[in-house]
Amino acid sequence: MDSSPTPARFELTVEEPVIRLRNGAKVETRDDCTGPGQRVLITVGVHGNEQCGIFAVNELVREGFFVDIWESHCEIAEITLVIGNPRAVAENIRFVDVNLNRVFLEEHKVREGGQLYEESLTPRLSQAIDHATWYLDLHSTSAPTPCFCIPAGRNSIAVSESLPVEYVLEDLLSSLEGTTLHWAARDPQKVAVCVECGQHQDAGSVKLAKQAIVQFLAEAAGKVNPDRAAKHVLSCSQRQEVRSGFRYPQGCVPHAFQHVTFGQVLAYDDQGPVCCPFRSGAYLIMPTAHSILGEEAWFWGLEA
Repeated sequence: MDSSPTPARFELTVEEPVIRLRNGAKVETRDDCTGPGQRVLITVGVHGNEQCGIFAVNELVREGFFVDIWESHCEIAEITLVIGNPRAVAENIRFVDVNLNRVFLEEHKVREGGQLYEESLTPRLSQAIDHATWYLDLHSTSAPTPCFCIPAGRNSIAVSESLPVEYVLEDLLSSLEGTTLHWAARDPQKVAVCVECGQHQDAGSVKLAKQAIVQFLAEAAGKVNPDRAAKHVLSCSQRQEVRSGFRYPQGCVPHAFQHVTFGQVLAYDDQGPVCCPFRSGAYLIMPTAHSILGEEAWFWGLEA
């Protein structure tokens, strides 16, 4: 098969969930790029109801961004765009069988895949992450929230601080397991970040996702953003789990990044009131509006 790039227009869809670009054009071949330059992977729709990244990618396509970028960002060898969970995107649901962003655990299972739909996706995604030198994962939240970034490790913090976000959340991966960022973090040299762009279906989340893509690719090409100040850095190594009977008082979901005080009652479950356990208080990170038993109700954010 001819592996030379073709200038055809494209769109990232559930019917064509993987697109590879070299020199500003779509490449049909499946061979790995091994030449000089950064290999950038951007995943969107890892959760099917979080579609701001898909809209952002396709708007940038229509604007000609992915064609023009090679004129000024020639240090990038390849860009791969992936819809992580196509069937869930098509159905506009978080996942079909299991949370795709919690199944990147045991290596042999990830490599081989499994019978559940999301498990069948892990071989392709893990291979794409392994091949990339820079990795950006775009998400959105169920409740209104400021935009924030999660770095996979120390090697990714500086890039996180360059992105158009209000908060950088360090150590969040220590209170989770099985995410695509965990898989990426196995390589300490890889730059890997997740950006939460705002609330589902909010037009502002699409705008933020576009800005994040543009700036991330600029950083990958060595065009360092000098504006790394004024980011609020929080340490987020603990989470509040959704237990049986979990509910908010009067059904009111807390505000994202709301600061709460020691002992403040935030929710209830079958074990009693859920209170802030930190004497200096804490911030509530990603409080969910749609609680799922066993997943996080929110993460605790402490001043770093």
